[in-house]
Amino acid sequence: MTDRQERGLRQPLRGAAAFVVTVGASLTFCAFFSSATLGSWIALVFIGMVPAMVVLDLGLGLGFPGVLARASQPAKGLIFVALAALVSAVVSPLVLYGIGGGVTPPNPFAILFLVQTVPVTLVLVLLFRCWPVTALSKRPGVVGAGTLVLAYALTWVIFRVFFDFGFLKGTPVYLDRLDPKGLFAAWQSAAFVVTAGAVLLCFALFDFWPLPALIAKRPAVAREPLFGLLSGAVVLLVTLAVWGIPVGLAGVDPVVFMTRVPVAVIFGVFIVLTLFEGTGFTRLTQPLKGVAMTAAVLVLAVAVQVLYGAAAGVIAPGMKAGAPSYELELWLATSMLGVTFPVIVAFCDGLGFWPLRRGAGRR
Repeated sequence: MTDRQERGLRQPLRGAAAFVVTVGASLTFCAFFSSATLGSWIALVFIGMVPAMVVLDLGLGLGFPGVLARASQPAKGLIFVALAALVSAVVSPLVLYGIGGGVTPPNPFAILFLVQTVPVTLVLVLLFRCWPVTALSKRPGVVGAGTLVLAYALTWVIFRVFFDFGFLKGTPVYLDRLDPKGLFAAWQSAAFVVTAGAVLLCFALFDFWPLPALIAKRPAVAREPLFGLLSGAVVLLVTLAVWGIPVGLAGVDPVVFMTRVPVAVIFGVFIVLTLFEGTGFTRLTQPLKGVAMTAAVLVLAVAVQVLYGAAAGVIAPGMKAGAPSYELELWLATSMLGVTFPVIVAFCDGLGFWPLRRGAGRR
C-alpha cells in the first residue's frame, strides 16, 4: 500500500504519534507495578511473548495462521497479540518451573533465561531465515512452531554451557540445584548475548552489507545455512569487540553496560525501523544508509535513556543504581525492552499503526 492509498497520518508524523502512544502506554502500565513485580512477574509474561511475535511477524510475515492473514484491523492486531499471549501462557510456566524451580516470584534464573530467547530467536529468523526447519518442511505452521522450539532449545544449551550464577551465593534467591555452573558469570554472558542481538539489528540496518556484493558474485552465499553462518560470523566478531573492549578489558560493569548500550541501541533500532519505518533514509545506498541509520540509532539510544531515567524518577523514586541490586538498571531494561518492545511490535506491526493508519494494512 502506498502513502497515497493510505488514510491517516503519514510518516514522520505517524512515527512520532506512535512513539507517544506506545511509550506513553508502556510507562503508564509500568507505573502500576513495583520494581520487584515489574522485574519478575511482568518480565516473565511479557518477555515470554516476544519470540512468538518475532516468528509471527518477521518469520511468517503475519501470513499464518489463516485467521490472522485474512483479518482486517483492528482484529488482526488483537489476534496477533492473542497468539503471542497464548505462547507465553504455555512457555512462561514451563520456564518458571523448569528453569526457575517453581520459585515465586520468578527468580533471576528464569528471567535471564527468557531474556536470552529473544536474541536467539532473532538470529534464527533474521540470519538463518528459520533454517533448518525450512529444510524439513515448507508448511508455515511447522516452520513457525519448529523455529520457536529450536530457539528455546538453543537458549537452553547456551544457558547450561555459559551461565554461572555463583555470584548470587549467600543471597535468598540462590539455589545451587538451579545453577548451571557454566563457563562465565551469568551477567557477563547475558550482556554478551544481548550485545549480539543489538549488533545483529544494526547489521540489518546495513542490509547485511557487504554480503549482497558477495552474493552477486557467488549466488550460493545467499543459501542457508551459508548465509547465516557468514553473517553470524560478522555479528560474532563485532560483538567480541563491542562487548570485549569495555566489559572484558576495561572492566565496565556488565549490567550497567547491558542496560546503557545494547538495550538502549535495540530500542533505538526499533524506533528507526518500526516506529518511523526507515523514513528519511530510503534514498541512501549502502553502506552510507547503514552508517546514517546507525548514527540516528545511537542518538536515540541516548535520548531514550534520558526519557526512561526521568520516568523512573517519577514512577519509582529512590531506586538504587549499580551493584549489588542493580534496581535502576533492571527497571530500565525491563520497561524499555520487556514492556515497550512488545507494545511497539503489537501496535506498529500487529495493528499496522491502526487507527493512525487505516486501510488494507501494511502487508
